[in-house]
Amino acid sequence: MDRSVGSGLVKMRRRAQNARHKLNREYQWERPHRQILAAVTEDHGYTVQAGPFMGMHYDPGFPTDQALVPRLLGYYEAELHPIVHQAIAKGYDRIIDIGSSEGYYAVGFARRLPEAQVFAFDIDEEMRARCRQMTELNGVKDRVHIHGLCDHSALEEHVTERSLIISDCEGGEMNLLDPSQAPSLLKADLIVEVHDHIVPGISEEMIARFQPTHDIGIVASMLQDPRRFECLQSLSSKTQRLAVDERRPVPMEWMVMTRRL
Repeated sequence: MDRSVGSGLVKMRRRAQNARHKLNREYQWERPHRQILAAVTEDHGYTVQAGPFMGMHYDPGFPTDQALVPRLLGYYEAELHPIVHQAIAKGYDRIIDIGSSEGYYAVGFARRLPEAQVFAFDIDEEMRARCRQMTELNGVKDRVHIHGLCDHSALEEHVTERSLIISDCEGGEMNLLDPSQAPSLLKADLIVEVHDHIVPGISEEMIARFQPTHDIGIVASMLQDPRRFECLQSLSSKTQRLAVDERRPVPMEWMVMTRRL
C-alpha cells in the first residue's frame, strides 16, 4: 500500500474515533443534564436564583447547554461576582460586552444599572437572536443595543470615560484590545477573560498595554462545591459534580483592569 494512502487511512480512523468519543461525552452529559435542569427549575423556573443578576429571566424555549445550569443557579463565573458587585456600585453609564452570547452580562447589567446603555457584540447570529429575546423577556430592550463584530471603530464610537468593557472573545482580545488602534480603551475599566491557551502571550501583552494607565488584578477560575445548592442534594454525587462543572477546556483567568484617575 502507498504510504501516503496508509497515512490518510490512519488519520481518517483517528478522526472517526475522536468523533465517536465526542458523541459519547455529549451523550454522557445530556442524560444527567436533563435531570439536573429539572431539579434546578422545579421551584424557581427559568429565573436566576442567586448572584448579582438574581431575578433575571431565561426563556425555557432556548436550546439548553452546560452553561444554563450555572447561570440559573447563580454561580456562573462566581469568581467575578465581587467585581460585578463593585461595577454595579460604581454606576457606569455604558457597558460594552464583547462576546455577549445570549446576553447574560449585557441583560444582567442592564437590569442592575437602569440608567446605563449597554452595547452587546457577538459574531454568532443565533446568539444575537437569543440576546434580543432576553432583552424583551427582562424589559430592557430599549437600552441593550445588539451588534455583530466589534472592531476598533466600534470601540472608538461607544467607549467613554464612564464605560466598563467586558470581553470574552476567545483570543480575539489580542488584536481588538489594542490602545494604539483604539485609544478610547485607555478611558475605560475592563474585565477581560484571557485565552492564552488559544493565543499564547495574551496576558503579558495586556499587562504591557494597560499597566501604564490601569491597576491590574488577576482572578483565577475555581471549582464550585455542589453542597452549596439545596436543589441538587437529591441527585447522585457524580451528577452533582456535573451540575457545577462549567466545562471549561482549561483553568481560566480574568484580568480586571481599573483606570487610574
